[in-house]
Amino acid sequence: MKVFSHFNDGKNYAGNVSLSFMSVFKGTFISLVVSVLGASIAGLVFYFFSVSEKIIPWISTGVLSISVFIGGVWAAYSASNRGIYHGLIVGILFFIISWLLGLLFFPGTIVLLCSLQKLVLTGMAGALGGIIGVGSS
Repeated sequence: MKVFSHFNDGKNYAGNVSLSFMSVFKGTFISLVVSVLGASIAGLVFYFFSVSEKIIPWISTGVLSISVFIGGVWAAYSASNRGIYHGLIVGILFFIISWLLGLLFFPGTIVLLCSLQKLVLTGMAGALGGIIGVGSS
């Protein structure tokens, strides 16, 4: 009889490999920190240099993708298994937290298509980071 433990440290207990929630939370936190740092650097570049405003959406998408990718790598590397799941969950949690913070600080209308695009983007970036992270562990 196998004993299934869904809340463990990601190690293999009695043939069960489950998700490491601590790794996911650390990866999400790292994603948020990298995102804030990246947005701050981008803001400084836009402030001090004459950069076209047309590239702001591209820069913000890049910061978003890179930060979630790094968090996915971290989560999967520290968990050492199920990289795609760890990274995907990091991406989804990052999206939820940033979406809620956006609603808190910038109340207004929500464009559903843009939100779904960002959800897919963060999910894919996190999953890709998870694949890379578990492969390098």
